Amino acid sequence: MASDKRLDVTSVISSTVPFKIVLQKGLTVDFEKSPGLGLFGKSGAGKTTTLLSVLAQFLAGGSQVYLVDGKNELQALSNVLQRASGVSDVLSMLGYVVAQMEQREAFLGQEGARQGRLGLKASEVGLVPLVVAIDELGALVASAQAKEKAELVALLTQIALKGRSSGVILVVASQFASVDTIPNAVRSQLSTKILLGSAPAELVRMVFPTSSPGARSARQFEGFVYVDGQLGREPGRYQVPSLGKLADVSKWGGFVTYYDTERALV
Repeated sequence: MASDKRLDVTSVISSTVPFKIVLQKGLTVDFEKSPGLGLFGKSGAGKTTTLLSVLAQFLAGGSQVYLVDGKNELQALSNVLQRASGVSDVLSMLGYVVAQMEQREAFLGQEGARQGRLGLKASEVGLVPLVVAIDELGALVASAQAKEKAELVALLTQIALKGRSSGVILVVASQFASVDTIPNAVRSQLSTKILLGSAPAELVRMVFPTSSPGARSARQFEGFVYVDGQLGREPGRYQVPSLGKLADVSKWGGFVTYYDTERALV
């Protein structure tokens, strides 16, 4: 793939728009229409860099971001977003998100009744995106006890199935895509999927179930991307973005858009 598809995140960070994220040159996804993103690939393939690119754009656009740090490696982001790592803290955070999602649903219903309209979108009533990002979901699942895992799955399923109508976006990064790691109800709601690095046929089948079968070959920091309803049946080529100066997350405070928390949550 031509190198000019690689995104320099610093080139778009000052012009971000709520809900819209640039994945690479020529590919922008409206997450109000396609509210889920899955990032898959082995360690070292570029998942964290891709995740940071997405989170930086969401934050710059004024989104409220909650990060589940499965390996407790992203502490530096605690100054610009809400972060949880331990299983109990993660369950508390996700429970709070579900409560906020329900408040948003009620607010949208009230606004719809007041305006005499059905199907109001979050952006139409001034709600900012609420983003739930999960880095290394597999590590979190592996560390959870049976009861905790059941609660985790239930919360993620609620967010995945009901989030779209209230402007709640789910982003999942994982080395694995099996049902043991990501329940089918959650994976099916990830409208945009990126698979980084070369992958065996079984992983390709789980990430891109409607594409042609077979293994996929990609160079380091490259892979494949599929956007439901945007790129056709087959995934296209993808390159991991360049963070440039944004690789130093201590500088993120300079572009994070601060917002009225009460308005963001309703």
